[in-house]
Amino acid sequence: MNEIFDSYQTRLIASLITHYKHSHQSSWNQSCHYISKKYGEDAYLNAKKAHNNRAKRQILRKCKNWLLDNDIGAEHFLALSDNDMDTIDLISKVFDLKIAG
Repeated sequence: MNEIFDSYQTRLIASLITHYKHSHQSSWNQSCHYISKKYGEDAYLNAKKAHNNRAKRQILRKCKNWLLDNDIGAEHFLALSDNDMDTIDLISKVFDLKIAG
């Protein structure tokens, strides 16, 4: 993962999203292999994006103080791929920004 993101903070958020998805979203662990086998790779990737966005929003809602204490800002979330509009809106709200969408 070090090769993917230049920023330590972005790598940290990406790792936290993966942890959250696999450890706290039981629906992901119960369905990820099934989705891939039954519906194919595109369906799997779409489900993964949806679960990643859900994890990002949960982290933004529950960990704002921790994010700020660790110098993690909107730019670190925005550097991640596949942010949906709900996630971008929450990034904007949490970090009190005006993000054109």
